[in-house]
Amino acid sequence: MFVKEKAVDENGKKINFLIVSIGIDYGATEGKTIFKATGITHLFKEVWSIKEEKLEGLHSPEQMYEKFAEFYNRVVEEYGKVTHCFADYGALGQVLTFGLNKYLQKNRIPLQVQDCIKGQIIDRIYMSQVLFAQNRKFILKENKQLIEAYEQAVWDDKNEDTRLDDGTTDIDSLDADEYSTFPFYDKLMLNIGR
Repeated sequence: MFVKEKAVDENGKKINFLIVSIGIDYGATEGKTIFKATGITHLFKEVWSIKEEKLEGLHSPEQMYEKFAEFYNRVVEEYGKVTHCFADYGALGQVLTFGLNKYLQKNRIPLQVQDCIKGQIIDRIYMSQVLFAQNRKFILKENKQLIEAYEQAVWDDKNEDTRLDDGTTDIDSLDADEYSTFPFYDKLMLNIGR
């Protein structure tokens, strides 16, 4: 895996990302909500997992919105912007995203949370594999949960082309990371072999 200390280029200069996208996986059943921030470089050349936060235990929607705003502010402070945000959907997700957008608007945070593009799980896995294989996906060392999630992910023996999602591994971290990146799949895959 390509773990890096800092988001810097080959000359040691801090990367100015074209896109900074946040993925949200709402923790409906186990009370774990995950935020993952991803930076994508110009020409969709590289993908960097730059920041993460996991909220454990039960939080009111308002508490979750406040935690998201704090996370957003930390990302903006360090990387200068957040351009996109994609959240898990479903009955609960729709309600939480609606409330989060109202909260952001009320607090003058210039971001619109959209439904994620889930796609087929195999396509999301393929995208990550290609990016890692081409030395185009990097994870900052501070993102320990995501690193561990990639290290522990395994195939589901009972469902073809699917990750095992039985609570024994941290699939939610992978989902949030992929939600932040998968909407750019076509542009990222255009760079294959470059």
